[in-house]
Amino acid sequence: MSTDDKKQKTESGLSAEEMERLNRVSYVLGMEAIKRISSQKVLIVGLKGLGVEVAKNVILSNVKSVSILDNELVQIGDLSAQFFLTEKDVGKVSRAAASVEKLQELNRFVEVNVVTEELSEEIIKKYTIVVLTNNRSISTLKKITDACHKNGVHVIASDVRGVFGWIFCDFGESFVVTDVTGEEPLSSLVSSVGSEKEPQVITLDESRHGLEDGDYVQFAEVKGMTQINELQEPIRIKVTGPFTFKLELDTTGFSAYQSGGRVTQVKMPKTVQFKSLSESLAAPDFLFSDFAKFEHPQQWHLLLEALLVFQERHQGQLPPSHHKEAADEVIAIVKEINDKLPAGSPVKVEQVNEAIVRPLIETAAGEISPMSAVFGGLIAQEVLKAASGKFNPIYQWLYMDAVEALPKAPEGAAVPADEYQPLGSRYDDQIAVFGRTFQEKINNLRYFLVGAGAIGCEMLKNWAMMGLSSGPNGRIFVTDMDTIEMSNLSRQFLFRNPDIGKFKSKSAADAVTRMNPQLKIEAYTAKCGPETEEFYDDAFFKNLSGVANALDNVQARLYVDQRCVQTGRSLLESGTLGAKGNVQVVVPFLTAHYGADRDPAEKDFPSCTIKSFPYMVQHTIQWARELFEGEYNKMAEDCNTFLDRDDFWATLPKRGNEALQLDLVQTVEKAVKERPTTFEQCIEIARMRFEELFYNNLAQLTFLYPREHQTDKGMPFWSPPKRFPTALKFDARDPLHTAFVYAAAHLVAATYGLPVSKNQDDENYVAKVASQVNVPPFTPKSGIKVNTDESKKEEDVGSVNIDDDKRKIEEVHERLQDKRRPECRMVPLSFEKDDDSNHHIDFIYAAAMLRARNYEITEVDRHQTKQIAGKIIPAIVTTTALVTGLVCIELYKLIQEGKVLDQFKNAFVNLALPFISFSEPAPPKKHRWIESKADKTLTVWDQFVVDEGRDLTVREFIEVLRKSHSIEVGMISAGNVLVYNPYAKSAKENIDRKISEVYQTAMKLTLAPNVNRILLEITAEDVETEEDVNTPTLHYVFRK
Repeated sequence: MSTDDKKQKTESGLSAEEMERLNRVSYVLGMEAIKRISSQKVLIVGLKGLGVEVAKNVILSNVKSVSILDNELVQIGDLSAQFFLTEKDVGKVSRAAASVEKLQELNRFVEVNVVTEELSEEIIKKYTIVVLTNNRSISTLKKITDACHKNGVHVIASDVRGVFGWIFCDFGESFVVTDVTGEEPLSSLVSSVGSEKEPQVITLDESRHGLEDGDYVQFAEVKGMTQINELQEPIRIKVTGPFTFKLELDTTGFSAYQSGGRVTQVKMPKTVQFKSLSESLAAPDFLFSDFAKFEHPQQWHLLLEALLVFQERHQGQLPPSHHKEAADEVIAIVKEINDKLPAGSPVKVEQVNEAIVRPLIETAAGEISPMSAVFGGLIAQEVLKAASGKFNPIYQWLYMDAVEALPKAPEGAAVPADEYQPLGSRYDDQIAVFGRTFQEKINNLRYFLVGAGAIGCEMLKNWAMMGLSSGPNGRIFVTDMDTIEMSNLSRQFLFRNPDIGKFKSKSAADAVTRMNPQLKIEAYTAKCGPETEEFYDDAFFKNLSGVANALDNVQARLYVDQRCVQTGRSLLESGTLGAKGNVQVVVPFLTAHYGADRDPAEKDFPSCTIKSFPYMVQHTIQWARELFEGEYNKMAEDCNTFLDRDDFWATLPKRGNEALQLDLVQTVEKAVKERPTTFEQCIEIARMRFEELFYNNLAQLTFLYPREHQTDKGMPFWSPPKRFPTALKFDARDPLHTAFVYAAAHLVAATYGLPVSKNQDDENYVAKVASQVNVPPFTPKSGIKVNTDESKKEEDVGSVNIDDDKRKIEEVHERLQDKRRPECRMVPLSFEKDDDSNHHIDFIYAAAMLRARNYEITEVDRHQTKQIAGKIIPAIVTTTALVTGLVCIELYKLIQEGKVLDQFKNAFVNLALPFISFSEPAPPKKHRWIESKADKTLTVWDQFVVDEGRDLTVREFIEVLRKSHSIEVGMISAGNVLVYNPYAKSAKENIDRKISEVYQTAMKLTLAPNVNRILLEITAEDVETEEDVNTPTLHYVFRK
């Protein structure tokens, strides 16, 4: 662990283990917010499904303490959503007492305790944040929330009632939000700044500045008009175009702008004034979640108050499931409340819409896990906002329903009288919402979950509560090839410290089986990909009810999506990125599939920018990451290839042009000849690399292109965004200089398998040895070729003198003739970002920041360097819980008969703003497979299947398609491999061979015994019109 890192952890006030646990969270919230969160004392009232979801998420987020208050004895129906209760707890112990030990296991750094006293104002004063769930009385709710408001205690009230839920937030009369969006501040390079009362700023046209009217900015690195760099207060702007904006600043007294500069957005604090619940009930502010239900919030708001009034009149009881008289009573209360509202009230509706409220009343008695997960994620994020001031809070009411998930009885069909009555089972609350028949379907589903990380853990927990796979025909299959790491524990809540190093899929399966012993689950560790299709074959997929992805990369998602399309299975797709999340439901023949629309690929930085002309810290970090790969992985692998392969020199031309070949053999020679035998020699190698990388190379570049150098068109070569570099002279007193040599020396020692003693493993010792290294003076050379063309890759540049390079390669060949000895083998280092003891990030950080100093680029800390270099995806449990809850709501809909497109909802959420958007999935795109015939249309779900119950010859195969689809087949291929070509010499022989035989010959493989179908593409023309046809991939079944 580096000195810089140790210092950071000390300043954070958190232990090293806490920091490691919260690593991914820190990239969402930032260290300042995490420090504030770690000082908060939270009280959670009510510990049914919603309460335990909030408690789980808040504890994983590392607050100081969580107190839970719920003195009611556990009931069997609680087990429908409360995952820390067991059947042994029913009727014997309170929900809080039964859950406290398991909650504490989530995070030993958070104190978890039980409050048994009745909730009072005195108890409230002990906490900074109070969460109220399982509310049973409107008057009590007002009393408690008003007491919180009066005492400056942030309060969040919420309930989940069947498929209906609500949240109310009150963070006091003057709550400061330090960062409204959570996005990184925007930054652009400056092209010019005017000298006037409201000067116009023009940014370089590489990309739009992205700023908005009213934003604030600050300047740095501006040359000429240096006064603008020194302003302490941010400057308000007015946008005039995508690359221009005006400043609310008079620059007439400033020096004239010359060149350069960077303008950066400044996040300004925002103060929010919250009303108490008593005030807000009459004049609510709504956060809209579903714009298809724009008229519903007033109806929902009235319903909420009516349900609480009903409970107050009935000893806290909710209206029984599908009980007409009770529902009528609640509707009467809704109308009574509405009638009493004064004219002009923002809540008053013209007419109470029974079609909206009645289904919600009829199902309010049950609590289901997916809805608890959704609202548990939302509430926990609001707790973190209240604790830290990070992100914009809900102001002040949020309502949501999932009425589309409720099963619809066939028209005219009678519903059995006992359909929604309890069975005395753990699923009673879910039965109260969906009915016994629906529950039996859930129990017997067969689902494949691909991934057991953060989303996978939450998904399995929800499925366990729902009873998915608990029936005689049900089964869950889960696979994940990854093992558990410390950083997983902050959001993958099924795992504990003793699980570190174990397979995620197996540990997750064990954990949810303990939650619900009725589950039938099989855990695999084999990746789901092309290489495992013999295992996850067509029969496996076709035996599933559906598939759910819990993956973190696009390629894997696309593969699973492809398999679902091929086998006609539904797919539940989701993902998170910090506070953002998305859900997509894929229904065969009804919706587009996941791969139908994709985000554009991430744009790579030009090679010449990385190698010679960086102007952002991201460039220097990528350079350092590539440097690590080349120095400590590729060089070792190339050296070992030289030692292991007799044909090394013969195959050299395959490595690229002469310049690349020369670079390779010189690298191998360097690795062999420089081989150190002591750690001191490793330090010397590291010191010489410092000189080469941060002095010599820059001195060479500025020799070739001095500051006054001009392009062929007579323009200044070093014009923005290029930055003229300065070579660095090594200074052992500079901590960053020493940090580089220290890390590099350790990596050199690791690649050569050299031990480092305790005495040697000291930065002061390394600095002392490094300062004594004799470094020869550097003389720049002429004729060196540098890539200055952004359109060219480095390997495309080529040699200045090919013959000279060939001669040098031969000379190296001669010198290495007798160097192929086993003791010369090296140890390639695979980059690992999460092991602070391996010096990988330390090296990349030091190298990247030294490179930044070369080019006068603003430096960043090690933490940010690690995120960029390691491509770390920010993650937080709140978003994960919410997203998986939404996924499982869509799963309910997939079970229903007679599916229609508008009942399904894709979702996008951003908990920072907060923003929740639901949209109807797009239908699958249709295309004509015979252009001239309008009735010949297909979607990706349509398949051409040839299944004659046996393996056909090519001739028979062609005849079957002629008769069934009136098409004349030409060529047959599989992927990029031509299986049958009627114009080839082999056609005469192959025409009467079995398709599977021809396929295996062409593909150079043997089909496994369990494979019964292959995918083929064909070229063909319509028999009638003789025009080319565009057929989909053809499924050829050659054996049963």
